[in-house]
Amino acid sequence: MMLKMTQITKKKIKIKKFMLTTLIRKKSLIHSEIKSKLSNIRMEYNKFLSWLKPIHTKFATLSCSVGNTVGPIHLKF
Repeated sequence: MMLKMTQITKKKIKIKKFMLTTLIRKKSLIHSEIKSKLSNIRMEYNKFLSWLKPIHTKFATLSCSVGNTVGPIHLKF
């Protein structure tokens, strides 16, 4: 009877250990997916900024030439 209880306890420990290992692997996968998506977002944001800078330069010169009638246009990066 005591031997059976020990075997059951060992099985439970093995199952819990396996579940914990699986959980750690899933967490690692999710973490790498999030890092990948953040990297893609950063890349798209940098593309957007490079597209926006020439427009910002044109608006800045336009606001300087028009003066106070339109008001200054400020875009910060």
